Amino acid sequence: MRIVHTVQSYPEKIIFWCFGSPKSLIQKITDLGFRPQASRAQVPHRDGMAFQWRFLILVVVLWNALFLVDGFVPWKEPKGPGPYAFLAVVLLFLTALALNVSARVQALALKPGRSIGEVRALVVLVLVVSAIMLLAFGAQHVAG
Repeated sequence: MRIVHTVQSYPEKIIFWCFGSPKSLIQKITDLGFRPQASRAQVPHRDGMAFQWRFLILVVVLWNALFLVDGFVPWKEPKGPGPYAFLAVVLLFLTALALNVSARVQALALKPGRSIGEVRALVVLVLVVSAIMLLAFGAQHVAG
C-alpha cells in the first residue's frame, strides 16, 4: 500500500508491506481515526533529489582525491588501504552523522525547502556502511 501525503519532511514514498489484505490494513488505519482529507493540490511537488549538487560534488571529489593520494590508481596493482583511505571513510562517516543530527549541516547539504526526512534512509545506510568499513579497516590494522 502506498500513501501519498502532504508532509514535506516525510519521504516522498511511504510503502507498507503487509501479509494480509491491503483493504484490511486501510480499514484498520481508518478505525484508528485517520481520515484522508488533503486534496491533490496540497501534495508537495518535489523536483529532483534533495541534495545540492555542490555538496555531492564536494563529497565525491574529496573521497576520490583521498584515495588517489593513498595510491589507489587504476594502472597500479591493488594494495591495502592506507591512512588517506581511512581518512576518506572517517570523513564520510562524520558527514553522514552530521547530516542526521545537525540542522546547520542539513542546510548546507540540502536544497532550500527540502528536509532530511526525505533522504534519512540513504544517510543512515551510508552511516552504517561507513561504520562497517571503519571496523574492517581497524581489524585489518590490528591484524597486521
